Order: sequence, then C-alpha cells, then structure tokens
Amino acid sequence: MGHMPHRRFRHAAIAATPPMPSELAIGWVTHYLTGIAFAALLLLTGGMTLLQEPTIGPTLIAGLGSVAVPMSAMQPAMVAGLAALVALAARRLPAPRGARIRSLINHTAFAVGLYAAGRVLSGVTGG
Repeated sequence: MGHMPHRRFRHAAIAATPPMPSELAIGWVTHYLTGIAFAALLLLTGGMTLLQEPTIGPTLIAGLGSVAVPMSAMQPAMVAGLAALVALAARRLPAPRGARIRSLINHTAFAVGLYAAGRVLSGVTGG
C-alpha cells in the first residue's frame, strides 16, 4: 500500500522490496478498513434484516468472499501467486497450501465475527 502513491502496484519479489516508512501501520490500517468495507457491503446488500435477525449464511458468504481479495489482488501484486480462481493464489509461496488454508480460516473467523456482532446488535436494538 505504501508504494501505491508512487504508482508501484507490483513487485518482482516483495521480500526484496525496500521497506516503506510506517508500512506495518499502513498495512494494518488498510486491512481493518477493508474488513469494515466488507461489513458495510454486507449491510448494504442484506439491509436491516441482518441487524434484526442475523443469519450465518450471508456472513459466511461475505467472509469467505473476502478471501478473494488477498488471493486475487494482494498475493499476485507481491508475486506470490495468480488470481485464486485462475491458478490458485499463493502458488509461489514456500508453503502455498498452508497459506491458502490459513487465509480461509482467518476469513471464516471474520465471518463468524460478523455474525456474532450482528447477534449482539440485534439484542441491543431489540431485533
């Protein structure tokens, strides 16, 4: 993300790329803002029903759908693989299968978190 203002969107090898000032903070802020955007998209598509009567299905779709972002955008930009649906992302990482599994687990946890937040909010709002 730190290189994008300088119009650099792809790296020959991300590990060999010189570090950017505050890149760790930039990465985490971007990561969480992306998660917030997915949650907002979920609410925009599911409407108030998801807040009043949350169900696991839409949140799983959003959470697992969000795994497409790192596999089709971030990993290819770091030359770690091609788009997930085309050539299974992370194929150039040292342990591609483990990376894919971790990504699926993490994004499933995100989905469960979305669902849990919906359940909590439905109790608060009386849904």
